[in-house]
Amino acid sequence: MVICGDGARQELLIEEGLTSHDAFVSLTGMDEENILMSFFAASQNVPVVIAKLNRDEMMPLAGRLGLEYIVSPKKIISDVLVRYARALQNSIGSSVETLYKLMDGKVEALEFKVGSGLSLLEVPLKELNLKPGILIAGIIRDRKTIIPAGDDRIMSGDRVIVIAAGQTLGNLSDILDRNGGQQ
Repeated sequence: MVICGDGARQELLIEEGLTSHDAFVSLTGMDEENILMSFFAASQNVPVVIAKLNRDEMMPLAGRLGLEYIVSPKKIISDVLVRYARALQNSIGSSVETLYKLMDGKVEALEFKVGSGLSLLEVPLKELNLKPGILIAGIIRDRKTIIPAGDDRIMSGDRVIVIAAGQTLGNLSDILDRNGGQQ
């Protein structure tokens, strides 16, 4: 349901059945109104409350008020631009298929498409010498997801999900340390 009216009027929100909905999203052009409406919706026990905030300086206030879900147009645009830049990089040899920035950009979750000729292919993960801050979180093979353990191996054709803290990766081989990747 979309309410076209003064959402800062609590009576209007109640009349429109605020308390019977599973979620509330405030998307006005004014951060203060979005915070107030979201805070009110949360006080009415709406399960999911999302507020759009344009100004970065409003984020701490929203957090202190207990608003868990914040949408920032600036952050969305910057993430899109980073993905676009990485996609351009992909076109010149990188194997990154998908990139997500987490924890204010301090951590990246990347999906790599595995080609042939990598030194880490068919080597048990426990024998790979990974850079600090690197976690192989998943392997997708033949449409099946593998939560990897030490004896699992990366094969050509796999898709590999890597979590990287404090690292910028362009290719799957970038997860290996400078000693060539094997112990």
